[in-house]
Amino acid sequence: MAIIDSLRAYWKFDESSGNAADAHTGGHTLTNNGTIPYVAAKLNNGADLEATDAADFFEKADHADFDITTNLSISCWINIESAIGAGGYRILADKFEDTGSQKSYALFLTNNGGTLQVIFTKTTDGATRTDMVVNWAFSTATWYHLVSVYDDTAKTTEFFVDGSSIGTSSAVAASGIYSGTATFRVGNGHADFFGSGWWDGIIDEYGIWAKKLTSAEVTSLYNGGTPMAYPFTEATSGKNFLMFMPA
Repeated sequence: MAIIDSLRAYWKFDESSGNAADAHTGGHTLTNNGTIPYVAAKLNNGADLEATDAADFFEKADHADFDITTNLSISCWINIESAIGAGGYRILADKFEDTGSQKSYALFLTNNGGTLQVIFTKTTDGATRTDMVVNWAFSTATWYHLVSVYDDTAKTTEFFVDGSSIGTSSAVAASGIYSGTATFRVGNGHADFFGSGWWDGIIDEYGIWAKKLTSAEVTSLYNGGTPMAYPFTEATSGKNFLMFMPA
């Protein structure tokens, strides 16, 4: 299978201003709230969000492509601008609205009493949150390639940083992800749950898949520290290649 299989949307954030185009389908442009600027980033441009501006986030109306109910992977390049205070959040993905019990899934960083963590959370009923957590001592002013891979059969999430696994969490009792009506957000959460979770720093090369990315695919996306550019034409796994030797 190719990396591009089951990809639902991919944002390169290569714009100079305005909304962020979906490079994969063309149909999932993210609305730029707060006039977020684009700056030089890991691969061409990236979006530079500020935690001091609650209006800074990208958003897409609910769509079937984001109603992923089983395996789910998120890949992005991030550069964190400021430290997260105790009890604080930094939201990378949010389809998680408390109003009307429309919680589906979210990906975020947090400072849990001085312990830095990455968390993928989800619900099966739109209301009851279950977290999959791995400790990760991330730093500011540093580029990271972060990938979360939720395995619905095993009911686990494995997290990868710069191509390598940093751990797997299995704190989920039930499989499935609730198919809710909340908007999909990048850089901030719905205020009724993640009210102070504004991202502070640069986000670049962001994709969401309705499948489990394999460790080999994650390594390919990381590409030795140089992001593999969409559409990942040279990256496949489980594919046979014929080699022709000279006579």
